[in-house]
Amino acid sequence: FYFLGAFYFLSFIILVFIALLSIFLTILNDSFAHVKRELAATQQRNDMMDFMWSAFRKVAGVNNKKVNEDGDDKMKHDMTTLFGSIDKNNDAPLAKFDGDDL
Repeated sequence: FYFLGAFYFLSFIILVFIALLSIFLTILNDSFAHVKRELAATQQRNDMMDFMWSAFRKVAGVNNKKVNEDGDDKMKHDMTTLFGSIDKNNDAPLAKFDGDDL
């Protein structure tokens, strides 16, 4: 019966190895999912920053992007949608400013 001790020891070592491997793979999978979510959130933040930067450049008049003549430019549509409610008569709010009012 001396071989039963070796059999139990070997089966114990194999079971512990499988358990530790399972724990390691679980940690690895969880870390991968966390990094993937974080990368997706960063990409969304970068998209918003790109939109805000291009909107600022368009408002500031330093837009180097060539506008399509067809009028189907996405930025033009976004800006029209965003600023569509602004009063058209208020193009130059400081044009009527009188220096004596200070």
